Amino acid sequence: MAAGGQLHLPTATFEELCALPGVGPALARRILDYRLCQPLAAVDDLAAVPGMTAALLARLRGHLSVEGPDCVPPGESPPAPEAESPPEGGTSGAAPAPSEAGPGERPTAFSADENWPRSYGGVNPAVLFGEAETALVTDSPAPDEAATALDRGRAALLVGSGALLGTLLTLSLLYTLNQGLYYVPRQEWERAVVQPLATMEAETAALGARVEHLEAATTAFESSLAATDRRVQALEDASTQVEELQASLDTIQSDVEAVQTRVDQFGSFLEGVRSALEDLVP
Repeated sequence: MAAGGQLHLPTATFEELCALPGVGPALARRILDYRLCQPLAAVDDLAAVPGMTAALLARLRGHLSVEGPDCVPPGESPPAPEAESPPEGGTSGAAPAPSEAGPGERPTAFSADENWPRSYGGVNPAVLFGEAETALVTDSPAPDEAATALDRGRAALLVGSGALLGTLLTLSLLYTLNQGLYYVPRQEWERAVVQPLATMEAETAALGARVEHLEAATTAFESSLAATDRRVQALEDASTQVEELQASLDTIQSDVEAVQTRVDQFGSFLEGVRSALEDLVP
């Protein structure tokens, strides 16, 4: 805890963050993950944490602080640690402390094995909080020769398994075709397979020739049928013209009969006039 009852943000634990108003387990974990990758120099740095709203940050300013009893004011160098003299009778049996960050490097909160944060006690955060593990910014380790050899062994095993599976499938196909795993002699193969195939190919070629001949005959028949249709159409046109001429002749005949009737009537009129004249002239 910092002075004044405020929580010291750079060293706050998960339980202490969860005790803050408006902070749940998920947000507390995101704060810890962000603190591992980016040191918190001010309370306002929490604005970059996913899920931290401006209202919640304003609410937490009175409960958090980045200043503590061991904090160094800006512009001053931290005091050098006092060197401890080794105990008499040999070197100390304590484990060496994690290496400090070199010049230009950012200090991290990782343990000496550089696998898990010390604040989690070396336990995977996904096991603690039941969430997906957050990727941490670390340098890519050099490829391990043992892992490379293992990958090569797995690849060789995979290739061998594929070859074995292909052999089994081939044998199964041969057994299905021959009803037994035996070799077919050349003469038997030619008699049972090659000759029937040749016969089928010849029959297919002959059938193709017949089909082509039928197609040519069909084309000729269609051409002849089209010519016949044209002739029938011409005959129908001629019949129509004959009917029209016959109708014209009938009309002319009717006109001639009408004229003949009028001529006969005029002749009768002349005969009557002649008789009248003969009666008048003695």
